[in-house]
Amino acid sequence: FHVDGIPTLVIKQKIGFINKKLSDILTSIPNLKCSMEVDEKEVNIVVENSKSGKVPVELSSGSEKTFCSLALKLALFEAAEIPVADLFILDEPATSLDKKSLEKFIAMLNFLKSTVKHVLVVSHIEELKDSVDDCILLKRKEKITYEKN
Repeated sequence: FHVDGIPTLVIKQKIGFINKKLSDILTSIPNLKCSMEVDEKEVNIVVENSKSGKVPVELSSGSEKTFCSLALKLALFEAAEIPVADLFILDEPATSLDKKSLEKFIAMLNFLKSTVKHVLVVSHIEELKDSVDDCILLKRKEKITYEKN
């Protein structure tokens, strides 16, 4: 963001609200905090965990980036106070997650489902199937099947 741009001005005005929302959203992810910091020159996103302490999001792990990215999108939607679509699409959001992080992602997905009316997840990860309400399986050279959980 440019330091004098409209997004930065909105973030500066709503920084407390945004950081509170980030904290609320990430409560299902133990030992992870994400926040925005604004100074005269820039807006920074920082990640804090029990292992590394506080680091810029660029230096955080892949799973931390995934969780903070989702939480930040939700927090900014609310802070913007504009009508938002009731559909949230996640395309391969858990591809880089290990088994432990995948469990945390599923907890965050459940939070997301309670916040947004419709969540569409595109994934090759079989474990996510049990976390969704409906599942459409696409198989190459075979028929499309629909499963209701």
